[in-house]
Amino acid sequence: MSDSVGKFLQFFILPGFNLMSFTAGIEALRVANRLTDKDLYHWSVVGEEQSLITASNGIPIMPNYAIDVSPEPDYFFVCASFHAKTYNAEVLTKHLNTLAGKNVGVGAIGTGTYILAKAGLLDDFKCTIHWEDRPTLIELFPNLVVTRNVYEIDGNRFTCSGGGGALDMMVQLIAKEHGNELAIGILNQLIHDRMRTPGDQQKMSDEIRAAAVSPKLANAIKIMQDNIESPLPIPEISSRVAVAQRQLERYFKSHYGCTPQEHYVWLRLQHGRALLMQTGLPILDVAIASGFSSQGYFTRRYQRVFGVTPLEERKNIGIAVRQTF
Repeated sequence: MSDSVGKFLQFFILPGFNLMSFTAGIEALRVANRLTDKDLYHWSVVGEEQSLITASNGIPIMPNYAIDVSPEPDYFFVCASFHAKTYNAEVLTKHLNTLAGKNVGVGAIGTGTYILAKAGLLDDFKCTIHWEDRPTLIELFPNLVVTRNVYEIDGNRFTCSGGGGALDMMVQLIAKEHGNELAIGILNQLIHDRMRTPGDQQKMSDEIRAAAVSPKLANAIKIMQDNIESPLPIPEISSRVAVAQRQLERYFKSHYGCTPQEHYVWLRLQHGRALLMQTGLPILDVAIASGFSSQGYFTRRYQRVFGVTPLEERKNIGIAVRQTF
């Protein structure tokens, strides 16, 4: 581990990792060194082997170390994208647990959260992941506390949504160690308008569009998204957002051309579709997790919206019924 020479970070990259998230985190460290004219941080790239690893956009990166010969860092981040759920993480899991046992900070960028969860390193810690993967993570690891936040720093566990969230998380880490003035300087250099806090939530496109119409409408949609498995009655949602049900109905009719209940069903079907495509959960489990009382009812509503049954959807993308973890 480092001492007076600055903190040492390692970034373990999985095949198909997101290059933007990976470089966003490192750029914060580089700018911190530049602004202070000190080596506050140094870093390296690690792979399971020291051979080229291709990012999701096709750009190859050569790791500095293979994982079995890499020096011990102060922080270790797993960078992943689409393939984290199916990655054979046996070697990585062992390494992560060894580091965590030595009180090394371990973290995830993007879907690297799956790897930390599989290793048991997020038990009793808050965590986050890209909004698209949140339903799947919750279903696979129901005991985790998975927030919708852009990033989470809980003790020596670090997780983020990917994309710009990696920059926010790393800047917050720098702020904790070297103060807000340096953090703000980094954001100014990178043309990032503000320092997002751990409490800032990821905004799904549906919420962003709704907020342009009415904050009440956006809040109603957020409540629906947060209550998928056990849907709330529309009158209760109206009460929670402090708007009359008739007014809420007018908002939905004007913006979406449907009733609040119809939009709620659509959100639950979208949730179910994500689980069908990203996991091997049985269709009945997907139905229940999406707030439907039976597989038959889920199938009928699904086919009406997407034009295929859940089983046909699975066959089209080649997902067998299995537990990913």
